[in-house]
Amino acid sequence: AVAVDAVTATAADKSAAEEELSKLRGRVEQLTAQLRDAEVRSEATTKTIEAKATGLLGVSSALPNVPFYWYDDTVMLMWSLNSSCASWGKRDADITFIQELSTHPMRTTNVAEAKLFVVTIPIVTSFACGKKEDHIQRSIEALRKLVATESWITTRGRRHIWMLFDWRIMRWADSAWGLVPDDPARGEWANHLNLVANMTV
Repeated sequence: AVAVDAVTATAADKSAAEEELSKLRGRVEQLTAQLRDAEVRSEATTKTIEAKATGLLGVSSALPNVPFYWYDDTVMLMWSLNSSCASWGKRDADITFIQELSTHPMRTTNVAEAKLFVVTIPIVTSFACGKKEDHIQRSIEALRKLVATESWITTRGRRHIWMLFDWRIMRWADSAWGLVPDDPARGEWANHLNLVANMTV
């Protein structure tokens, strides 16, 4: 009877030990999986940071190396969105491009010296801020200001650079989204396609 009890106890201990070992293995596998996830997230974060850095470097390398005029007009710049729009400067490249150029050493305030003209209307960012009708009104006001300037009238939009990096400006999406609105008050430039025809966008 004593021997049987001893064997039973040994079997019970062995079973308990195996169960504990199984739990430990499960915990190790769980920790290993968590570590892999952490590594994947870390790699993804690193790639995101690198992508953003590359994007900013791309903007810097694309900056003009000739004298350019930067339209310094609050209506064109849509500065009112700076404090009211959550995505301002965070989602689209136009704000970054405009801000980088504002302090660029080749910027001139003398229109006569300028070889290029930078359109400072952040129309892509505007589209993501508030209601579409608000975007349309802001854009109409800004573009009226642009086409009324002496530099636009003289050049007819030539040598003007406008950051419009957005799929909604593509021909297949343009009519559906209306990112750049038409406006009869712009006269010759009423149709948005005529407006951008001479610009580099």
